[in-house]
Amino acid sequence: MRAEVERHHRKPRSRGGTDTSPINNVITVRKKYHTAYHLLFGNMQPDEIARILTDAWIDPDYYLVAIK
Repeated sequence: MRAEVERHHRKPRSRGGTDTSPINNVITVRKKYHTAYHLLFGNMQPDEIARILTDAWIDPDYYLVAIK
């Protein structure tokens, strides 16, 4: 059985991302992961996501950062 996939914009179109970005802005991901991502993070910036993951899910000896 083949997993269902959907297109995901790495940089949301609402924040200036495009379908034809030179940095491969559109990827395919499993539908269930795509749904979970948007339920958890909506349209947050990478630094906001890193902070939430660090605060709630990551071993306290570590932290995630998002560097532009």
